[in-house]
Amino acid sequence: MFCNKCGVKLDDDAIFCPACGTKVRQAAEEMGPVAQNVEPAAQSNVKEESIPIAEESGDSKEIKKKKPVALIAGIAVAVVLVAAVGIFFVSRLGAASNVKVDSRAECNVNNGAHFAYDDSKFYFVGLYNDNDEETSVYSTTYNGTNKKLLSDDEDISWIRLCEGKLVYVAHRDNIYEFGMMDTDGSNKSVIKELDKTSDTSLQKYDFVKNRLYYIYSDDLYMYDMSDENTDVIAKEVDSFAIAGKYVYFCADGKISSYHMKSGEITEICKADVKYMVYDDGNIYFNNDKGIYYVPVTKEGPVTRVVNDSAVSRFLIDNDTIFYIQTLETDDIISLAKYMGDDSDYYGYAIMMIGVGQLHKVDKTGGSAEYVDSDQLLLYTIYGQPNGLYCEISLFSNQAVPVELE
Repeated sequence: MFCNKCGVKLDDDAIFCPACGTKVRQAAEEMGPVAQNVEPAAQSNVKEESIPIAEESGDSKEIKKKKPVALIAGIAVAVVLVAAVGIFFVSRLGAASNVKVDSRAECNVNNGAHFAYDDSKFYFVGLYNDNDEETSVYSTTYNGTNKKLLSDDEDISWIRLCEGKLVYVAHRDNIYEFGMMDTDGSNKSVIKELDKTSDTSLQKYDFVKNRLYYIYSDDLYMYDMSDENTDVIAKEVDSFAIAGKYVYFCADGKISSYHMKSGEITEICKADVKYMVYDDGNIYFNNDKGIYYVPVTKEGPVTRVVNDSAVSRFLIDNDTIFYIQTLETDDIISLAKYMGDDSDYYGYAIMMIGVGQLHKVDKTGGSAEYVDSDQLLLYTIYGQPNGLYCEISLFSNQAVPVELE
């Protein structure tokens, strides 16, 4: 082919004209993933000529400079090479540094998937009113007014807000049903169904660009609505989180990234994970030793933020991590006996399974402290831009505001 500007004959794979520097095709579109394999361009003989450079006085002088068009071409090649190196390292480390994810909403899913929110409302799976015996899906404004019933489907157990839609999971008798509806409860439709047996289990899920990601019987799947194909991303997965073009997951004691387009899997670090969430270039996760984070946009160590074996649920809210420190068994029994006598304290003890006290710490680390609030004990913690909510027990079906002292 030939340059459209100066007519010089070009190689078929040329991106810039070596004579005049004109771009002859779009590098970003045509290089794609193969940009990782870009080789430095061969050096050519460049003529030198004298060009005037203006000084502050307005005078000019002659200096030796390379031909500007050749210089532009050289810079262009260098840019492509730098971009190629950048793509390589981003792929190796598994993230783009400018990815923005609402980690608070992601923590809500980790903490039970009963709570979601948008710019003006929050959505909750629970009892619609005092006369309800079964849970429903409803919405209300941040201040608790204008409560609206969205669905009286009592089988809906989990919800999350994805791309302006409420994507739900209904636990029916023999199937797990994925579906979606508008935020006013209309246009309810089924996405996919999975067998529900004693040998199967459904865990966390997410929905991005017509693709459904979910952990089913410990394996991480991706279902594409456009062609109705289902792929297994990884086996024996503990948890996952999505940010940008990557799915981060923990399997076999390792946190890895999965590139949605290329399918490339890259190990980030070794770790045991219970729940994980992406926040500002880091993966935060907890296990039976505390809360940690590890960077994915650059090489760095795994850092422990909270050293506590009793951490259950946690919520990242701006620069603060709120977490629940669960009660020890002896504490539960003592408190239950205080609330009831020796004959009926069992009921109180059962109600306090998994509950604990609220603590907080800076998300980069530091001294953790007890949070004084109007809720003495919490089972789980949710967040939205207007404040914190919780469920006070495993058997609670209400989102209760948490007023910090």
